[in-house]
Amino acid sequence: MSASSRVTDLLRHKALSQAPGEKLPSVRALMNRYDTSLHSINQALRQLEAEGLITTKKGSGIFINPQKGVRYIELHRPQYPSPTMDVKEISLDRAVSQAGWKLIIKRQPVNGDDPDIRPHVRTCAHVVMPTIIESNPGFFKEIASQSSPILAYGRSAGPFQLDYVTGDDHRYMSLLVKHLLSLGHRHLALLENEPPFFSITQRSEIFLNLVDLFDLPKPVVIPCHTKPGESSLHRAYGGLKEHLSSNKGKPAFTALISASSAGVIGALRAFHETGIRVPRDCSLASFGLESSNALLVPSITEVGVTDDDWGLGAVQVLAQRFADPGAAPIGLKLTPELFVRESTAPPPSH
Repeated sequence: MSASSRVTDLLRHKALSQAPGEKLPSVRALMNRYDTSLHSINQALRQLEAEGLITTKKGSGIFINPQKGVRYIELHRPQYPSPTMDVKEISLDRAVSQAGWKLIIKRQPVNGDDPDIRPHVRTCAHVVMPTIIESNPGFFKEIASQSSPILAYGRSAGPFQLDYVTGDDHRYMSLLVKHLLSLGHRHLALLENEPPFFSITQRSEIFLNLVDLFDLPKPVVIPCHTKPGESSLHRAYGGLKEHLSSNKGKPAFTALISASSAGVIGALRAFHETGIRVPRDCSLASFGLESSNALLVPSITEVGVTDDDWGLGAVQVLAQRFADPGAAPIGLKLTPELFVRESTAPPPSH
């Protein structure tokens, strides 16, 4: 193999691993790195330019073609553990890999500014879980000042005018409420086991509006007073157990909806310790999917979007954004599915 062919192969491999628009070392630096002549470097660069992998800007340098290279996607999520966010992270990682891109994961504190909120040098787009936007304004201001696209991952971006991928919360809740109505339930309750972020308060409002729409008796809303970083599972247990104890173990509802899938185990335990059998005495359903909830006894009725759809939806929106950087904000609402299992049944009076 000739020197120019060897250098061409090496530079091609490097170019295919770089981010679009990233600057390559100078010609002199390449000569020193590969210990070869100016002639061999120039031949290699001409070949890569012909292949469309690089562009040469006179007086500026050598750059990866903006339409080529590997796209680096930077995911920003809260640093505390969360089953729901873990699922979205894994789903995005899988979808990004399938697209031939690479994922950079950065865990951000939700209270106070991160001492280092600078983006990765190769970042082509930011994917941000919405709790960070709400709780860390310094971080959001920093990435918003960058030229890279920003995608809100998990809810609509509201007034921020960002691209987003989210579930359809109204559709989620509507499927759950209609299912419980079809079983004969009229006395419903909502367990607010998550911190009072926008998405959770919106979820509660949708629940109350649907109850009003279907002309049902006044529902019960059980606050768990969960703070960011606290376990929503344990807070679900504590909040429901306190509510049931204050009502002498006789709830004023026949069906309970957990505001997130993380609250299901805590709710089951609180019911068990109070002598309430699910679903014989009270039905239980989850807003959101958690694969392990299908293995519980009883298995849990849930509504949500399958894990893979989250990442695939995000990649779909990002691909549209890369193809049309100047387009208006792009939003995608994922279609939910209702999974009816053992935890919901007709109320005791039926």
